[in-house]
Amino acid sequence: MSKQWRYTIPYITRSQRVGILALSVLIMAFQIAYFVFWDWKYKNLVPTVFDPAWVNQQLILDSISSLSNQKTIYPFNPNFISDYKGYTLGMTLNEIDKLLAFRATNRYVNSALEFQQVTGVSDRWLDSISVYFKFPERKTVKRTPISEIRAAAALEVVVGDINRATREDLMKLRGIGTVFSDRIITERDRLGGFVKMKQIEFIWGLSEESVKNLYKNFDVLEEVVVEKININTASRADIAKIPYLNYHIARSIVIYRSAQGDFVDFKEFENIVDFPFDKLEIISLYLAF
Repeated sequence: MSKQWRYTIPYITRSQRVGILALSVLIMAFQIAYFVFWDWKYKNLVPTVFDPAWVNQQLILDSISSLSNQKTIYPFNPNFISDYKGYTLGMTLNEIDKLLAFRATNRYVNSALEFQQVTGVSDRWLDSISVYFKFPERKTVKRTPISEIRAAAALEVVVGDINRATREDLMKLRGIGTVFSDRIITERDRLGGFVKMKQIEFIWGLSEESVKNLYKNFDVLEEVVVEKININTASRADIAKIPYLNYHIARSIVIYRSAQGDFVDFKEFENIVDFPFDKLEIISLYLAF
């Protein structure tokens, strides 16, 4: 005879069923309250990468940190801030666009306050970065004796346009002789004009004192228009023509582009061997995506 097995379902009283139901409802209510609380806390207390105020604050802090880590910080004319320069300084795209639109009307800002009025940068940004602003000095006309005018002219430092400086103009500076004046002019002619005074720093052999004297007496007063090269469509030969790049770097760029697709931002150049990142601020002025 086969043995039959019987399974007996335990009996649950009504009070037990009510208790189980109440416990289930309590657990569900607790979970809902928990998730609602944390969702509110995340949205209101934790900044995200999509929070414009937080992003702008981070750009300012990063730019201040970047500037503080540099060995030597040279003054610059804020009228000629590029997209890349503005990004590294912590400016937003909207603030950079406002400056570029203002400059497109062939106008210049002449003070830190006017720069803020045009771009809309914050007070904190202006306090941190405006100490590096360098504006061309403007002469004021006043009636003075000829003798005093000549004496003052002998002492006055007049900021000239580096792209119009002659060999004799450069040789007047301490530390700039015939060799370096010729070297500066040769590099200027090769580039088609300096787009930034920073390019002076890349001229071989110039001492730190000579560079400081050049910054003190010269600046890029007139914007130099350069023909930008699309890094995603240009040939290897065209890329090699970009200032401070060479055949080997251009070849690496083309190979990377073929394997990974088009470049979308400057950060991708970190994947290019021997890319001169110390000159990226200048190189970026010749590039387009």
